[in-house]
Amino acid sequence: MLVNKIKSISISLLFATPCFAAPQILPTIPNILKNKIAVSIIDSNNADIIYQYRESTPMLLASNMKLLTSYAALQNLGANFTWKTTLSYSGEVKQDNLDGNIYLIGGGDPTLTTQSVTNLFMTLKNNGINTIHGNLILDTHIFNQNVPSSELYPEPYASYSVDPKSLLIDENLSTLALHIKNNKITFNTYRSGKLKFDNQLKLVNSKFACNDLSDYVNINKSPTNPAKIQKHKKIADFVLTGNVPASCDGKNINFYILDTNQYNQQLIALILKQQHIKLKGKIIIANAPPSTIPIAEIKSAPLTQVMWQMNKQSNNLYAKSMLLSIGAYRSPNNASYENAKNIYYQTFKQNLNFPELKVENGSGLSRYEQLSASHMTTLLYTMYHDKESTDFINSLPTPGESGTLQTEFGRYKTQLHAKTGSLSDTKAYSGYFYARNGHVYVISFLVNGISRGDVGKSELQTFKQFFANSLESLNMIESKN
Repeated sequence: MLVNKIKSISISLLFATPCFAAPQILPTIPNILKNKIAVSIIDSNNADIIYQYRESTPMLLASNMKLLTSYAALQNLGANFTWKTTLSYSGEVKQDNLDGNIYLIGGGDPTLTTQSVTNLFMTLKNNGINTIHGNLILDTHIFNQNVPSSELYPEPYASYSVDPKSLLIDENLSTLALHIKNNKITFNTYRSGKLKFDNQLKLVNSKFACNDLSDYVNINKSPTNPAKIQKHKKIADFVLTGNVPASCDGKNINFYILDTNQYNQQLIALILKQQHIKLKGKIIIANAPPSTIPIAEIKSAPLTQVMWQMNKQSNNLYAKSMLLSIGAYRSPNNASYENAKNIYYQTFKQNLNFPELKVENGSGLSRYEQLSASHMTTLLYTMYHDKESTDFINSLPTPGESGTLQTEFGRYKTQLHAKTGSLSDTKAYSGYFYARNGHVYVISFLVNGISRGDVGKSELQTFKQFFANSLESLNMIESKN
């Protein structure tokens, strides 16, 4: 990596002179955004400034924070890093019996699935073990701290709120499947244990499309006030409310509702039953001794592939897991989260020197994480010249393809590669624009303080239009002869 040059970019940007003949001006900042927006555009070849506005102002990043986490993970874990989940045992195998314990040791893999865990226990079966005369121990020690999230309007049961754990299967998501028949709403739940739900959903006559069931269904804990419980005439763990259009028939919604240990114990008990493996003891949470004998191991995809999914789909769990893994695997791991934050800050201090950088959970699901637009383009410039640049750029959403830019800015389908970011009052686009003149521009557009209600909708639409107009202006830049 061009370390010496990169360290000087922040200073050289102040004095750089554009080497291209730009239009007399790029789009004028709309009045409604003047105190809310920050913009930085530089050339990818030499970091020449193309356009800047409030570029040094620290800004909330929303999911643009995942760009920094991608960099920190590549620097500290490496492009080929994989998470491992191990099945091991202690004791003695006699015929088809194990006189001892089985251990499922979590490595923090955020992509672990039921099928992967089933494959591990099939290996146990293939080794001739049908009965375990001991306990099945779930080792969850690798992540010994949780990550915080300072959301403005938190939705603790939403799928995007899942927290990383040492042993996390299917992202710990339960599923609700909605059915509408004879003007009545019913549902089935999967992977939700014995939890009970109070159905207060209402069917409404509307022609709204139901692209996302979570737009219409709210999940909240049941009231604990005895009078309220009596009013609802049933005792349930959670209440489902919302006005649901008929177009939601057959739709599913995933939600984060079960304690992780409870989820794992319930699921693994089912897997054992399906594999006809008898467990004489219990499924418990404890640390595996170092002397256990490995039976099988499941590896995740390499970090670059997980990064691709994280950035394309803006997966908060993957970002938070990468952050914790830096602490778990690149420190003594006496405190996973604090160790990770220290390494994260040190990485940027040594390589890029972003004094205003603040990190909370690495995903952008935060009222705290921030960076300036100019330093965002410095980071993107760095990655453009990095050995992992191809994987990094390909991980960014682009219009018309699966990801968070799929339905936006369609006219720039082959030109725009940018990470999106959205919070209730924040919107961001940062990445690369491949202009018609053959040059690649590094771009960061950040807006904070979007109002609520109709005013906020107008501000957001104005921001998106300004972004699109700016891309068109970049297309109009002609190289000097």
